[in-house]
Amino acid sequence: MLKIIDTYEDILVLRNSIIKDKNIDLNDWKNYLSAHPTLMKKCIKDSSSYNFNKDIKPVILEALTNNFPKLDQVHKNFMSLTDNVNNKFKSTFHIKDDIYVYFYVGLCNGAGWATKINSDYAVLLGVEKIVELGWYDKSRLISLLYHELCHIAHNILREKTFSPSLKTEREKSIWQLYIEGFAQRYQQVLYKEGFYHQDKNGWLRWCQNHHDQLKKDYLEKIKNNLSTQDFYGDWVEHKGYSDVGYYLGCEFIKHISDDLNTKQIANLNLDKIESFVINYLEISG
Repeated sequence: MLKIIDTYEDILVLRNSIIKDKNIDLNDWKNYLSAHPTLMKKCIKDSSSYNFNKDIKPVILEALTNNFPKLDQVHKNFMSLTDNVNNKFKSTFHIKDDIYVYFYVGLCNGAGWATKINSDYAVLLGVEKIVELGWYDKSRLISLLYHELCHIAHNILREKTFSPSLKTEREKSIWQLYIEGFAQRYQQVLYKEGFYHQDKNGWLRWCQNHHDQLKKDYLEKIKNNLSTQDFYGDWVEHKGYSDVGYYLGCEFIKHISDDLNTKQIANLNLDKIESFVINYLEISG
């Protein structure tokens, strides 16, 4: 059951303060989120490597001033789709656990974040990043929410420890392709076949046209124990495109779905995942 934590009214208070002072500092943000101290601490810890004035402040200011109509649209879209998302998610995964969904302004921690707050499963929707990335329309927003919920479903369905001890870049790359692929694939099952909320400016067509090359590039990094971080995240690029690992991961999960059901895929151990990943990456065409 989805439990909605909507901080929109507090966002309006924060916005009024920004308009009045023509500025925002970290204490203003802390005051805004003071009713949710665990979430506040999690965001601060996660963004500890960021410079607030350089990396975070401009994004928040833009979302709460010039782009506020888009933020307001995100909120309206979010509130209109939660009931349908809840019903579709429950009927697909048959999960009874409560999942808390936070609509909030973060510290650029991510447009979506599947995590735990006070031992409860939670999805964090950082509206400042959603606006920055242009994911405020209903289709992209619902796809993003399903993606994070699918991470949580994977965690619940998985009967082993969700995240194994990953000691090498090779293991991290294999695991990330698997978990992001699972979330990306099943968000499409829940929402729309072939839909990617990352698809802007020809992103999907480029990925499709360069599928074999992406596999070769990923495989080369795995074999050489190199990081594949450039495949994941809006702040990095691989050959001029961000987030291409989500496309590759989705194609990987579709590949193994011919022989495995959802529960089997969710419970693969690391050795089996590695075998499947290497096999998929080595196949051309």
